[in-house]
Amino acid sequence: MLNFSRLWIWKYIRDKLPWYYEVAINRKPAKYLIAARIPVNEKITELGEGELWREFERALKDFLELWRRVRSNEVDIRGMPKASPSLLDLVAEITRRMIRHCEFCEWRCRSIGRVIRGLVYACSTPRVGYPHTSTTLVRSYHFVV
Repeated sequence: MLNFSRLWIWKYIRDKLPWYYEVAINRKPAKYLIAARIPVNEKITELGEGELWREFERALKDFLELWRRVRSNEVDIRGMPKASPSLLDLVAEITRRMIRHCEFCEWRCRSIGRVIRGLVYACSTPRVGYPHTSTTLVRSYHFVV
């Protein structure tokens, strides 16, 4: 069997996607594994949306610094414990908050999002319309995130 790092495709994209290549051949960790090691405020479920975004900005700086150190081989995250809650948990909480009030469609209906069978529906009211008079394709704005 051909070694994954020697696949024909890498000669075309290895230099264009160096981080992806290193992750794909298990030389570097995926970014989500790095983000899982960035601790955030323990009370993220109690913070307001503005406070969550400020916490995200702070944690993002920590993430970028750790990612830089991983890229330059200064640190190996395998020896670092995962944080709880982590930057991943923070991003999930921000996403849940954004879905609670519709910010995705043109109508900005601000309706409450809901979860059905594990899928998050952003708009509680389906909308179908012709956003441009010259458009003949009907678009549905009831979408799954």
